[in-house]
Amino acid sequence: MENVYRIAKLIQACVLGKASVEEEEEVERWLEESERHRELFQIFESEEFVNIQRIEHELFDEERGFSRFILAKRMIDRRCMLRRVAMIAAIFVLLMGVGLGGWVVFQEEKYVPLVKLETDSIVPGERKAVLVLNDGKHIDLRDTMQVEIGECETRIFVAGDSTRLVVKDNSIEPSLHTVFTPVGGEYKLTLSDGSRVWLNASSHLQFPSVFQNDKREVQVEGEVYFEVSKDSLRPFLVRTGDVVVEVLGTSFNVRAYSGEEYKTTLVEGSVAVGYLGETMKIRPGQQWVLEKDGPKVHEVKIKSVVSWKNGDFAFEDQVLPEVFNELERWYDIDVFINNDAIRNMKFTGIFPRYENINDVLHIIELATCVKCSISGKTIVVSMDK
Repeated sequence: MENVYRIAKLIQACVLGKASVEEEEEVERWLEESERHRELFQIFESEEFVNIQRIEHELFDEERGFSRFILAKRMIDRRCMLRRVAMIAAIFVLLMGVGLGGWVVFQEEKYVPLVKLETDSIVPGERKAVLVLNDGKHIDLRDTMQVEIGECETRIFVAGDSTRLVVKDNSIEPSLHTVFTPVGGEYKLTLSDGSRVWLNASSHLQFPSVFQNDKREVQVEGEVYFEVSKDSLRPFLVRTGDVVVEVLGTSFNVRAYSGEEYKTTLVEGSVAVGYLGETMKIRPGQQWVLEKDGPKVHEVKIKSVVSWKNGDFAFEDQVLPEVFNELERWYDIDVFINNDAIRNMKFTGIFPRYENINDVLHIIELATCVKCSISGKTIVVSMDK
């Protein structure tokens, strides 16, 4: 492991142009050992990685093949500079396919463990939801189940192997149903028109068993991603409070958690977002945000916004309270930040949603110089002095 740390330190010097002739020769010998070493060096030599030494916050490689490639934040003291080198070593471990459980922070030629975490009771979320029928009946949904549910003229088919929920209704008046995901849950379903919907943790979707002839309308809370089937005769409406998103056929993400800013992000197609009588159209790559002083439109990176749907957490220049809010919803934990300075710290990184909480907290600790302590299902975040 000490050799990994030494190579990481040498690579950092090389990519910044600060290596001695002897250090460059040592790296060259390491590169000649295998093709895998040369591939890794190309990653660290990339523009994105070099920039973390020069800009205020870290960037990350968006390729799915390197979804665990986490870049460290520029540090303000010598101890944090050592941690930045340790992060390079950690990336070696990650890209080689070794987990971060038991990973260490190096100091000079010695290393000491990060805070010991007792995490037996903390597990990642899973694919689960609850279906609430029109008559109030509750049905737990899981990946492994397959069942047909009869309700009057309605037939609801749950196919767990493909996480699909298809509702078909032959009645005159369509029934209204609700699917909600609890803390630590996510689910995918297919509506009667073929539109596909992904629900993030702590989210609700109310929908009719079949859509009427003139429109298709649903209501949401939390975070929901839509791939809407095209139908030029029936617009698709998504309602949340005073906000309504209207589309004909497109892909977009709606984020409407209580206490947070409402956001609609367009992936492809076209949508019109209405609020209090005012309608604004956005194009792919744009995000409509209901801010305190009214609606605004921003350019965003789509992969970061919809990464949750594809099985990742992706944070870009987000303050730590927002990062920990996401972890609370997914891991069903409580996070307490005991220093106001931490609330202003920003984090950028990407890692799998089904990662062990130990690995996630190690990454955050390395990148921000905070300390995370766990007791049961409670995490306390403090400054690492």
